[in-house]
Amino acid sequence: MAFDWNDYARLAEELRTRKDEASLRTAISRFYYSVYHQARDYLLDKGVPLSTTDSSHKIVWKEYQRMGGSCRAVGINGDRRHKNRRVAGLREEHNGH
Repeated sequence: MAFDWNDYARLAEELRTRKDEASLRTAISRFYYSVYHQARDYLLDKGVPLSTTDSSHKIVWKEYQRMGGSCRAVGINGDRRHKNRRVAGLREEHNGH
């Protein structure tokens, strides 16, 4: 059975109602992965040659940018969210967490 990535988005919505930092960080992460995997699956369904084993975020977002039109905005925003998620993770590591 295929995983429904919308379940991550629903979980993120539940977690964001909590006010503790762990829930909020997890909500951001789960929502990002929901969007990323849905975007990746869409490309695969359209026959775009992507690895089915690698989860290269940059490749997915660059492919959307290359497609142009409204897809370009999806790629730009996805790449920006990916960078922000990584920066937040680095801050967490530097803060001793």
